[in-house]
Amino acid sequence: MSAPFRACLLFLLGIPLLLVVLFWNRISLGGPNGQAPDWVQTLSFPIDVAVTRTLGPIDPPGEAQSARVLQLVASWSVAVAFYFGALAFALSRCRGNPLALDAILAWSVVLRVVAIASPPLLETDPRRYLWDGAVTAAGLDPYRHSPLEVLLYREGRIDAPSRTAEFELERLGTLSLDRRLDRATCTR
Repeated sequence: MSAPFRACLLFLLGIPLLLVVLFWNRISLGGPNGQAPDWVQTLSFPIDVAVTRTLGPIDPPGEAQSARVLQLVASWSVAVAFYFGALAFALSRCRGNPLALDAILAWSVVLRVVAIASPPLLETDPRRYLWDGAVTAAGLDPYRHSPLEVLLYREGRIDAPSRTAEFELERLGTLSLDRRLDRATCTR
């Protein structure tokens, strides 16, 4: 096997890794037709088709978080398998091959650039930090009422346990409508 052929094979083994990273960029930016740039949606299409056909749609109603975790585990398992395959191939067949080293370095740069531009996957902490800061700035304790409690109160599905809690939940309900705390704002 010639050195250029080995380098090309190593380069091809990196493509599934890139596709999985782009797929998760797209998912974390808002689901099936989210806010991901067109180039991310186009390049992630092969993984999207494979994951959707085997595990179902990205955001099934009522089960979005558990479906995303399953898709994350499945798609990253495939990516890790390709990674270890490329690693084994590089260690066994590409020693002393400068073209193989160039392919490895190129993929490491590409994957890191894509990862740097990626929003956090399955992560809600930035939104919670914004919420806690907004509640504190409004003069309320961010730990007294959970965001879920505020949402349920605003929808009329629960009652406030006291007059003070009712006042706080009213203020928090108004605060929860602030556009600066929207999901789209927090992922940019």
